[in-house]
Amino acid sequence: MQTKFKFLKYLLCIAILSGWHISAQAQSAAMAGGKASMSKEGKIALQQGQALQYNNVLDVSHLSLSESATSNLFTRKNTDLVTFQPDAAKKVVYVQIELRARPTWTLEDWNAYLAKL
Repeated sequence: MQTKFKFLKYLLCIAILSGWHISAQAQSAAMAGGKASMSKEGKIALQQGQALQYNNVLDVSHLSLSESATSNLFTRKNTDLVTFQPDAAKKVVYVQIELRARPTWTLEDWNAYLAKL
């Protein structure tokens, strides 16, 4: 009886750890999304040839800005349609577009909007 209990306890621990690991992987994959780029003039655009996605990753490793400067630069661009979430540790900014707010917009429409920010 005690051996059964230990075995069930062991299985429960494995199940919990597996669930936690799968959840972390799913969250990481969800944050990955599409790609965005920034021109020398500072205009942000979603990468051509990709499907529209809520999360888009903008690599900012080439910018020589402090963590707070990066945060200030991008969060002041937030609107009701686009949210910028800097991740200083990864040197990226997550560009989150509210697809449901403009379901008929194409990639070109979103890029035209982003160019104005």
